Amino acid sequence: MLLNWNSAGSSTSLWQFDLKLRLLLLAVLLGWGNWSAQAKAEPSPVPMMRQVQVFFPTNASGGNDFTQTRPVRRDTPGLRVAQFAVEQLIAGPTSGEQQQGLRSAVRLQGSSNCGRDFALAISGRTARLRFCRQVVSNGIGDDARAMSAIEATLRQFPTVNRVVILNPNGDCLGDESGENRCLRNP
Repeated sequence: MLLNWNSAGSSTSLWQFDLKLRLLLLAVLLGWGNWSAQAKAEPSPVPMMRQVQVFFPTNASGGNDFTQTRPVRRDTPGLRVAQFAVEQLIAGPTSGEQQQGLRSAVRLQGSSNCGRDFALAISGRTARLRFCRQVVSNGIGDDARAMSAIEATLRQFPTVNRVVILNPNGDCLGDESGENRCLRNP
């Protein structure tokens, strides 16, 4: 009877002490009372929000200026901000933005030939946007509105100073000449 284990002052045998010590050690190893792990826990990283502008066509001039656009701000936690901006352009203005005279720039229909709505690559300061679904157009005015909105949206990024817009076949969007003029170097 070497140790005094309980508060009443009665002695416990060595084997009882050994059993209690083993149980305590097992509890610590299994994480019961895992105080040290709680103290070292790292907080979850908060994603950094990035703000981009999305340029929508506007009805401000009575519909005569097909190139007039106005920016709205959108927030994204992602790193692919140009991709996000084009996605937002395709999604269109909110109902509140529509009430302020903004209109949709791009309408798509049909199935995709690449598994998504579009493919975007930026290289050598040129953004190359290829739609993977058919772009709906009601004529040259719609084409001009779409191209102006896309160009303004993509040119906001410092890595872009030229924009090439292609249809699902890889031809220049809105180029009815068949010469694919947008693919020529400026």
